[in-house]
Amino acid sequence: MESLKTITKKYIHCLAAFLIFVMIIGVIGGYRELRKETYRIVCLGDSIIGNERGDTSITGVLEELLGEPIYNGAFGGSTMSCRVKEDRAAVTTDTLSMAKLSEAIAQQDFYVQNAGVTRCAVMDYFPEAAYGFQNIDFDKTEILIIEHGVNDYQTGVPLDNPDNPRDVYTFGGALRYSLETLKAAYPKLRIILVTPTYCWYLAKESNCQEIDNGGGILEDYVNLELEIAAQYGVEVLDNYHESGIGAGGNFEEWKVYTQDGLHLNEMGRRLVAERIAERITEG
Repeated sequence: MESLKTITKKYIHCLAAFLIFVMIIGVIGGYRELRKETYRIVCLGDSIIGNERGDTSITGVLEELLGEPIYNGAFGGSTMSCRVKEDRAAVTTDTLSMAKLSEAIAQQDFYVQNAGVTRCAVMDYFPEAAYGFQNIDFDKTEILIIEHGVNDYQTGVPLDNPDNPRDVYTFGGALRYSLETLKAAYPKLRIILVTPTYCWYLAKESNCQEIDNGGGILEDYVNLELEIAAQYGVEVLDNYHESGIGAGGNFEEWKVYTQDGLHLNEMGRRLVAERIAERITEG
């Protein structure tokens, strides 16, 4: 029969082995938890990119054309600017604005965005898209595509503030602030701005050249984006003037490239994706 001393020694050895095993598993688990995914290309924007997320989406077609995974970090209804000054951190659309996302990407801290979509997920893909940011190693991201403007236009966000060129409650100020924030954090990051496309408003039998929601017509926002891109030395893909969407000026033409006058159909999404892919490969 084993002595108490021998049994105690065996117990201590077993316990020590178990603790070492637990520590090894903990280290491996921690490594797996900390290990981040590498996306060379990340897309940000509104519903034009965000709402369709399958093979025929803009990012899906980009993956097909470029032969690599693309992260779709776009959110329907989001804007370049912030819109609510009171308790703005609690407003999901503001936490997902380009101005706020640029801060989060620069700091690689997405707590505010995750909390926002937890409280209010406007679309069912919001949580997955928002939570996915924290698993991206933005130090290894090479190209950031930013597609915004139509929601700023539709909600009448002011174009600019002459007294404060970085006013994030204006379209121009939010764009300048976002570019400066991102360029300071990632000097080598290639940023490609993608302008909104021409759009029609079926209920009003009108279009974005005729309707002013308080800040100007859509082309005013596009032209300001082009101007700011030139000032900051950032690439811009002008889909408003150069994609061919809306070029005919015929009201019925909305059926060719859009589902509803605003959101692109499969043909429209492929057209935009092909233009983005061409710009990426040119660079």
